[in-house]
Amino acid sequence: MKNKIHNNLTIDNLINTDWFDEFEKDQQRIIVEGLIANLDVSTYANPKFDAWQMEEIKEGLEDNLDVSLFANPRFDGPQMEEIKKGLKQSLDVSIYAKPRYRSEIMKIIRKSLNSKVDILPYVDMNFKDTQLKVIYQGLVNKIDVSIYATKEYSWQQMDEIRLGLKDKVDVSVYANKKYDNKQMKEIRLGLEANIDVSSYTDHKLNPKTMRKRKNKLINEKKNTQ
Repeated sequence: MKNKIHNNLTIDNLINTDWFDEFEKDQQRIIVEGLIANLDVSTYANPKFDAWQMEEIKEGLEDNLDVSLFANPRFDGPQMEEIKKGLKQSLDVSIYAKPRYRSEIMKIIRKSLNSKVDILPYVDMNFKDTQLKVIYQGLVNKIDVSIYATKEYSWQQMDEIRLGLKDKVDVSVYANKKYDNKQMKEIRLGLEANIDVSSYTDHKLNPKTMRKRKNKLINEKKNTQ
């Protein structure tokens, strides 16, 4: 919207213009809210922005943020929200304010910047956002994520290995793609209980059978103490 439209017309007159009719109801509401708040609505009063995008830009203006970093139709609403959050946290959002990053990826990068860990090498390797979350958690836990940061593992398998590393058990016993995450969990819990898991590490055993053997060994250990 041109500034002169705001300068020359009252809000009541503005809402009766053909220009205003180009917008849907939610968009119109956000424009009026911005005008009432004396914001520069020309930043977002554009039919190229949907209501969610407009709302994010309006909130950015209200918070005195540099909305030029995300007031771009190439960013959807959730992406804009992640950039806006980064600006509010005084982060260098230029690192992730890129349309090719989905909002879920942006969120992980933003959190890694806050935590001062480097997730970008793994982002560049095109891990899924669910896998990146587990890698991020491992970096925060200060463990060797290279042990599980491989695309052959699902995020659930990754997390079982991460939990084992965090609890300082020998994850080499089950860090193998032949085990699904439920099998990994039963082996990990056995290692954490300090039992001999070798009797149920055959990958052909289903998780339920593994659990029964694990529980039997744990009970036997308790009875001998």
